Amino acid sequence: GIAEYAGLENIFDRIEVACCFDRRQAISMSPGDAVIATTWWTAYIAKALIDQLGQSEFIYLIQEYEPFTFPMGSYYALANGSYDLPHRAMYSTRLLQEYFEHQKVGYLHQGGGDPEDHAMYFENAIIDYPERQSVELEPTGRRRLLFYARPEAHAARNMFEIGYLALSKAIENGVFEGAKWEFHGIGSSHGDIPLADGHTLKMLGKFGLGEYRERLLGYDLGLALMYTPHPSLLPLEMASAGMCVVTNSCLNKTREKMQQLSNNLMAADPTINGVVEEISRAAKAVENTESRFDGSKVSWATNWDQALDVRRMDTLNLWIKQVVNHAS
Repeated sequence: GIAEYAGLENIFDRIEVACCFDRRQAISMSPGDAVIATTWWTAYIAKALIDQLGQSEFIYLIQEYEPFTFPMGSYYALANGSYDLPHRAMYSTRLLQEYFEHQKVGYLHQGGGDPEDHAMYFENAIIDYPERQSVELEPTGRRRLLFYARPEAHAARNMFEIGYLALSKAIENGVFEGAKWEFHGIGSSHGDIPLADGHTLKMLGKFGLGEYRERLLGYDLGLALMYTPHPSLLPLEMASAGMCVVTNSCLNKTREKMQQLSNNLMAADPTINGVVEEISRAAKAVENTESRFDGSKVSWATNWDQALDVRRMDTLNLWIKQVVNHAS
């Protein structure tokens, strides 16, 4: 749960939570309460709330360009339309904010508020390993690959099909010959999946934060794709654990920008052959333990005091005062 995250152990001593899935349950609010939306569908609820409270804007925690999680259709259109609602935006990562700016998406880029005063970004804190002094190879010659494998339709942006076909093709091409490679998958409750040449992708399912942190240390090569501008946190955490990580480019998420975060990150062209090429490079690069250790120092926030630093919290507090004072 939320309280398992470092720095949030006592969060429920400070906040009140109301479960309002049942829309018949009323919430008492006043014009002195600010409204924050965290998804596209709650943005519509937030708009209805600020209308009732006499406020002109809500605060929108934008964690992805959410239309990319749907095929073209009603949900896509509604998710995209949520960005036209009057809001102040907290973008999850600079890359995501950059995409909205380049594409001129929504309210902030169509004359509805000054983007300089109405937008900021933060970096979701990732797991790091400050206790690590080096990266060591398995003395038996065993190597392990971890694939973020999500075959479900709702996870289409993670490009399971391209990742799976590229991994199988890399096996057929002899990329993993010369070492005892094991192939594991996480992120899904799906059963084990056959790979090329008699290999198997052993699906490990999902596990808690503590076990997840420890398990990452047991792998040499990570494969984690996502076809959106957001960098995705799992590739960053794989890199932090010392893996060579194959991820992908997408729009403004370029190979060069990912490499600036960590030299462990290898952003492939989002094609089968493009991913095969980077898997081939990564399988060789895992032997360079010094480079892997250097790459584990990811240029990213590793705790929430960094992610939501004083400057960002001051800005957020100012926004709350401004949207509330507008209604008074």
